[in-house]
Amino acid sequence: MVRQRILVKDGLRNRIAEYSRSRSIHTAYQLAQECGLKSTTAYRIWDNPEIFPTRQTQAKLCERFQCQPGEFTFWDSAWGGKS
Repeated sequence: MVRQRILVKDGLRNRIAEYSRSRSIHTAYQLAQECGLKSTTAYRIWDNPEIFPTRQTQAKLCERFQCQPGEFTFWDSAWGGKS
């Protein structure tokens, strides 16, 4: 099975690095370890807010942080959303 990056141009963004730091996770490596993510996935979503996490990744983040996806994702109208 080939997995594709989800590079979103419709205004959906992630704030995973910011959110993780607020929860005492300060590196992508630590995020991978704490959440059971592949390191490539953790670094990709940590370094690029335009990469929207897959459902499986969101589920792992929600389980670890006991949160909802809206706490680490958001919609930014300046990035292509329609008003």
